[in-house]
Amino acid sequence: MEKESIIIIIQDSRERKPLIFSHPYIEGVKIEKLIVGDYHVEYKDKFRPNIIFERKSQNDAVQTLTQNYRRYRKEILRAIENKILLVMIIECSLTKFIKGIPESQRSGEEMLSQLFTISLKYKIPFVFCNTRQEAIRFITEVYLAIGRKRLEDGNTNGLKARRE
Repeated sequence: MEKESIIIIIQDSRERKPLIFSHPYIEGVKIEKLIVGDYHVEYKDKFRPNIIFERKSQNDAVQTLTQNYRRYRKEILRAIENKILLVMIIECSLTKFIKGIPESQRSGEEMLSQLFTISLKYKIPFVFCNTRQEAIRFITEVYLAIGRKRLEDGNTNGLKARRE
């Protein structure tokens, strides 16, 4: 990648357990209030792609799909309204998620079914990452791939973006 592909990670100001990003192409982290999600990116030319990540621990994901589902649905609708692909990263393995958590009245199997329903209905992808480090790597690699594609295409060809 060339120098102009250096990125700044944008972290939502409400993120309570921030991820720590460290990569040669990441210039730093900027804190700001995002309209949805927890992590976005800004390239040197101020381009911000329409992909934002929502990070959840297993407990957070279960809470989001139960008690906080109305609030999460509003966030999904805000993302759709703003033409943002909101990707949910769940910090646990699929196997662990299916086992569920003792405090929940719903099984892990039920939660997984709900995730697939949300994914298909609203086009909200979800990804299981075993650790926080895997989540960091996943987010970093997606944003670096977008940067590489932009360079190949002459910066913006074929990508929809929001400029803020």
